[in-house]
Amino acid sequence: MSQLPNILWVVFDALRWDHLSCYGHHRETTPNVDRLAAEGTRYLRAFAQGHYSLPSHTTMLTGLYPHEHRVERPDHVLDDAVISLPSRLNAIGYETICISANRYVGPANGLSRDFHQYFNSEPKARRNKQWNRLLECTGLTDQGARDANRLAMGTMDSCTMPWFIYLVYTETHTPYSPPLGFIGRYHDGVLARVAHPLFTLWAGSLKRVAWAGNERAWRWTRALYDAEIAYADYRLGELVGFMADRGILDDTIVIITGDHGDFLGEQGLGGHTFGIGEALLHVPLVLRFPADVPPGTVAAQVVELRDIPYTVMKMLGAQLRTASVYAARNLLAPSPADRAFAYARRTQMDERGKEQFRKRKWTRRFLRHDWDVQILRTAQWQFRLYGSGERALYDVEGDPAEENEVSAQHPDIADELHGKLEAFLAQASTANDSSPGASSLDQGIIERS
Repeated sequence: MSQLPNILWVVFDALRWDHLSCYGHHRETTPNVDRLAAEGTRYLRAFAQGHYSLPSHTTMLTGLYPHEHRVERPDHVLDDAVISLPSRLNAIGYETICISANRYVGPANGLSRDFHQYFNSEPKARRNKQWNRLLECTGLTDQGARDANRLAMGTMDSCTMPWFIYLVYTETHTPYSPPLGFIGRYHDGVLARVAHPLFTLWAGSLKRVAWAGNERAWRWTRALYDAEIAYADYRLGELVGFMADRGILDDTIVIITGDHGDFLGEQGLGGHTFGIGEALLHVPLVLRFPADVPPGTVAAQVVELRDIPYTVMKMLGAQLRTASVYAARNLLAPSPADRAFAYARRTQMDERGKEQFRKRKWTRRFLRHDWDVQILRTAQWQFRLYGSGERALYDVEGDPAEENEVSAQHPDIADELHGKLEAFLAQASTANDSSPGASSLDQGIIERS
C-alpha cells in the first residue's frame, strides 16, 4: 500500500446487536450505522470475548483472549510486555489517539499506554456524582459523545501523518438517560418527558428494574435504551459527515462495534453485572473501507472481536505478531481453516463486589448465577461450562432468549462442544501463570463495571 489509510474504530459501550435497525430491529435506531453497513460489510455473528468493558477492550486492543492477557478484574493491569495494536501502528508511522468516556480504557488498567495521545471525554460534571446524575436524568447532558466528537475532529484536522483514532461512546451504557430531543422518542405523548427523570433515578443501573420484574418498566427501559442508541448514532453521523466534508472518509478504515451488550429483561436480568449469554456477547460489527471492502456485503460466519486488530494489520500489509498461540481470522478473507466457533468467558468477581451485592436486599437473588463461566458459540449452538463443572447447551438460533436448556436432549452435541472447548484451552501457553499486577482504582471505575 503506497499510502497508509486513516483508521477510525468506534466502540459503543454496551451495544447489543439486535437493537440496530440494520440488524432487523423494529425501530429505526441507527440510520448512520445502517448507511456505513450498506457501504461495507455487516457481520451477523460477531461475538465479544468478555461480558464487560475491561476484558473486552483489552482483547480488542491486543488480539489476545482473556485467559491470555489476564486483564479481567477491575484491579488488573495490562502487562508491559504485551504487544498491542496501537504499539504496532506507532511503529509503522501512525499517530495513535484514544478518546474514551469509559475509564477502563485509560491509564489505570494500562490500556492507554501505547497511544500517543489519550483523552478522557467524560463530562467534567461527572466528577460530582449527585450533580451529574441530576443533569443526566433531566436530559441536560450526554455521557461524553459531544466532547468526544470535538476532540476527534480537532485531531483529524491537526494530524500531519496517518492517524488511528480509538473512540469509545458510553451513551448506551446504563443508566439510560438520553439527552433532550431524544427523551420520549419511542414513547407516545408528553408523559415520558415528565416521568423520565424519576424513572431514571429509580432504575439506576437496571438492577431495580430486574428486581421488580415489571414488564411495563422493561418496555420503558427498552425505549430509553433505543433512544440512547439513536443519540449515539446521531453523534456518529456528525463525525462521519465531518470526515466526508474534509474528503477523508473514503481514505479511512471505519470499524463500528460494541464491546458487549446488556440484558433487557432476558432471564429476568438487566445490565451486564449478572449472568452471561447472547444479550451480552452477541454484538454488531461493521467494517467500511472502499478500497478493500465490497459494499453491501453481509457475512454470516462466526467471528470474534479478537479478530479485528489482526485484520486491520492485514489490510495495511503488516502483522500484529502477538504472543497468542491461536490463529487469527482475517475478517475480509474467510478460510475453511478458520475456527467455526467463538470463545468467551466471565470470571468470578472480587470478594468486595460480592459483599456489596449481599448487603443490598434487592440484588441478593441474582447471586445464584455462577460467576465463573466459559462459552463456546457456534452458528447454531451455545455451550456453557460452569466453574462448578455443570454444563448447559442452548439452540440459540431457534431460542435466542436462551429459555430452554437442551443438553439432555442433545448429549452428543454437548459432548462434542465440551471436547472442542477443552482442546481449545489446552492450546494456551502455560509459560507464565502469574496474573497482571494490581493497582487501586477509584470507586467510579468499580461502579461502571
